[in-house]
Amino acid sequence: LSLSHTHHHPDTHMCQRSKLGDLPALGTSGGGSSAAMTPSVLPSVLRAKRDEWIVYDVREPDEDLTDLADAKAIHKPLGLLVREASHDKLEEQRGSKIACVCNTGMRSQIAARELRALGFDAYNVQRGAAGWKTPVAQSPPFVVVLKSAVSETVNLALAAATSSTVNGHPATLVLMGDGISPFRTKEASSLEGKTPLEGELVDDIEVPAFKKPADLLKKFLSLGGVIAGCTTCATSRGLEFGKTLKSSVLQMQMPDMLRMLRECDSSTIMS
Repeated sequence: LSLSHTHHHPDTHMCQRSKLGDLPALGTSGGGSSAAMTPSVLPSVLRAKRDEWIVYDVREPDEDLTDLADAKAIHKPLGLLVREASHDKLEEQRGSKIACVCNTGMRSQIAARELRALGFDAYNVQRGAAGWKTPVAQSPPFVVVLKSAVSETVNLALAAATSSTVNGHPATLVLMGDGISPFRTKEASSLEGKTPLEGELVDDIEVPAFKKPADLLKKFLSLGGVIAGCTTCATSRGLEFGKTLKSSVLQMQMPDMLRMLRECDSSTIMS
């Protein structure tokens, strides 16, 4: 087991371009330096705990709002939302958690900031609709990079990611190299003549003093944790997303991981 805490970017020739395009750094897409002072909520966390939030889509009526249809947001353009809040028309929502969302997080950051100034418990949805549709676009506070299929290391990575998320610092678990292999489907594992573990992970070796990997994974996902797998690493091992890899593993390109490592508060690499 090898652990390293780092923000350095590994040298690689894999996955040179992200399918998400060039996402602007947080703090620029969110309305300048004030973005860092306005609390945000990760889209994956909002999705996992949707019933705890009131969600406002602050885009204009002539924009395409269908990309947030499953967010069940209340559509109220930025100007109207702030005006109604300042005229005491949202008083019944005081004490509730309010999430503001737009396309990229710029207008929603302004909305959240203005609502907070009026005494509301408001948050900006990080990366906006892009983050809601594609959780890999978000930048979590904590990133765990798993590069090993060894049982103890997999358990440690899941335990670290879950513990951080439980304690209010949502994590993304990034699967690189052999780290993606334990997340094969049962069917894929059976074809390879291996016995899958009951639950999510195919590794059938339990490590004393640890919770079962499947239990850790279930808890992690229920709290809005994200699992992202390197596309090239999967392809080189004959694995396909949504087929021979569990549905909870999302596709990721190398630039996505580098962005997350650059923007997170802390990270660890387990190999």
